[in-house]
Amino acid sequence: MEDRKPEETPESTTERAEVASEPNSPRRHSMAVRTITSLAFALVTVPCAFLGGWFIFALSLILVGFGTYEILTMPGRDRFDIATKILTFIAVFALTYFQFFIDPDQLAAMGQGNLFGLTGFQPSVLGLAIYLILLFTIQLFSRRFDLWSTLYLFLMVFLLSTGFYAILFLRLGPICLVEYAPIANGFTYNLTSCLLLWWVLFGVWTCDIGAYFVGVFFGKHPMNAKISPHKTWEGFAGGVAASLIFSIVYVCIVSYACHAAILPGVIDVYNHPSDWGWVILLAVLFPLLDNVASFLFSALKRHFQAKDWGRILPGHGGIIDRFDAVILTSIVAAATVALIAG
Repeated sequence: MEDRKPEETPESTTERAEVASEPNSPRRHSMAVRTITSLAFALVTVPCAFLGGWFIFALSLILVGFGTYEILTMPGRDRFDIATKILTFIAVFALTYFQFFIDPDQLAAMGQGNLFGLTGFQPSVLGLAIYLILLFTIQLFSRRFDLWSTLYLFLMVFLLSTGFYAILFLRLGPICLVEYAPIANGFTYNLTSCLLLWWVLFGVWTCDIGAYFVGVFFGKHPMNAKISPHKTWEGFAGGVAASLIFSIVYVCIVSYACHAAILPGVIDVYNHPSDWGWVILLAVLFPLLDNVASFLFSALKRHFQAKDWGRILPGHGGIIDRFDAVILTSIVAAATVALIAG
């Protein structure tokens, strides 16, 4: 007698299809969430970065606030007392925005509209020293607050505040060097004032994209399996190559096709070919700093046994998860630009 398979019904076929798709469905769901979050985040941040002035100033206030909250809650929501949390919030905002309020001319420019800038990049050493002294004072009188807490908060407050101060400088600094023309709605801006910031941001992001795809298809040799098991030397090489190619192409298009300068009078290869030396230096630093920052922040997350710094961005984590490499790269880029200009 011939063995016959049970006849499949529409219900059984549907069940088998659902079971077969289960292993991939979480990944597809995660990718969809990440994509939607990225698009929504870009729709908010890109216009603010382009318009500059009060737009990027207000956006940075929100990002810095959430970033500070993530710093304080990463070791545990109850690790720091309310006084330490208040002190840290005050320190971060003061160190990030102090230069906007210490100069009367700066305040006057901010009050006149959207056209204001930053004339220099000068992190407050005095403010950082005062915050460090206050942390040591808390350590003396609190049993729960140890040396690790002091060093952790000081490092993260320095990186977050100086990082966003640098981002603001990279966007608003060129305003002091570029001529502007008013537009119909009353705001004043010029596309060239964004060129320096876009160069730094995309220099970091292209490194991440190149490292991801090369690592997925060709990655075999881990860089540091203890801290970040998914990072490979092959991915590192792909990220460096992608970032370098982007930087060279970007500067060529800006300089020779658009006849503009990355930063007028400071980095202008069209009129001063010798500035290519600075371009190459920064182009090499972008991917290197990207990887250093990635390992630094990943090591801290590993120490606290956490996957992400926060949850405000579904599929991505927190603000620090999205800006970790940008923070460190912006600090070095801003310092280098200030050094060249000085």
